[in-house]
Amino acid sequence: MIFLQREFMAAVCMSLLTALFAVNVSDLSEEAGLLPRLLICFMAGVNVLQYVLALYRRGGSNLLEALKGYPFPLVLKLFALTLAYIAVLLPLGFYAASFLYFWAGSLLANPTPLNGRIVAQRALGCALFVGGLWLLFSWGLGVLIPLGEIWP
Repeated sequence: MIFLQREFMAAVCMSLLTALFAVNVSDLSEEAGLLPRLLICFMAGVNVLQYVLALYRRGGSNLLEALKGYPFPLVLKLFALTLAYIAVLLPLGFYAASFLYFWAGSLLANPTPLNGRIVAQRALGCALFVGGLWLLFSWGLGVLIPLGEIWP
């Protein structure tokens, strides 16, 4: 019984990401770690559903057919990008690191060829999103997010 298909591989990748984030959240204080712990619980719940879906859809196809067409290079690039994001989060700070992560991730996952217009649109969209996060945390919730060691 081989059930190594797209859903299962996606579930494995999600498990790795959840574990990476869980390791970094363990050092946070109770108050600072509340939202990250809730997000990790949500990620774990979605991950369980991914495994259920993978087991439900397991087919009789062989391993090569199951893995055919799975975007392994893209998954590995995005996984490496996530590791880089985690590595630069403290030195650059949440906002600068998140902008770079979202921007690079949106450019990597873009199915169409890149041009200057797409790059600028993605940068603007990511800047607006990170700006919205800043407004939400700073003004809406009154929570100050550390800005980082390099980027003041």
